[in-house]
Amino acid sequence: MRSHQSRLAILLAALTLSATTMSCSQSPTAPVLYEGPVTSNSSARWTDDEPVSPPTIAEKPGTSITVAASQTRTINGLLGGTVRAGDFRVVFPPGSIRGTAQVTVTQRDMASREVELEISPPSANAFLVPVLLTADCRDMKPALLRLQTIHWWNPDAQRWQEVPGVTISLLGKSVTAPLWHFSKYKVGGKAGW
Repeated sequence: MRSHQSRLAILLAALTLSATTMSCSQSPTAPVLYEGPVTSNSSARWTDDEPVSPPTIAEKPGTSITVAASQTRTINGLLGGTVRAGDFRVVFPPGSIRGTAQVTVTQRDMASREVELEISPPSANAFLVPVLLTADCRDMKPALLRLQTIHWWNPDAQRWQEVPGVTISLLGKSVTAPLWHFSKYKVGGKAGW
């Protein structure tokens, strides 16, 4: 009986140890912590185990120097995942795409809340369930944040259009939009405000 109890105690200790070392924090859709403002040494405002490319400096002819952030990841449709760059995070819930796809999030100018979202193959650019685009707006005052929304660039109409279903988190200081496809997106004021 004594040896049975000691085996049970060892098994229980091993299970407790494995439960504390493996948690949902390693899941592709796990919660993400904020690291702080972007500095010249870091382009990511969101933390993750995945590497984010360091900021690149690009000079546009006739303009000032801009700092860009970009990240490309392979997303498995069954598992979902997260891709982030600069002020933006894109979360793919499990089952949002079929198969796998290469996803790139690029914020070309860190002074502007505009992001380009790309996915390959192009056939993956119609999601089965909405993908969530979240913009970090920590530097915005609550009075201004409450007036924000996310717009998408409609290349056919050649204009920005509001994304329906946008939510604002005054506590998290962020704006989130459900996306059914990728395009160019930006954070801006609501029409008529």
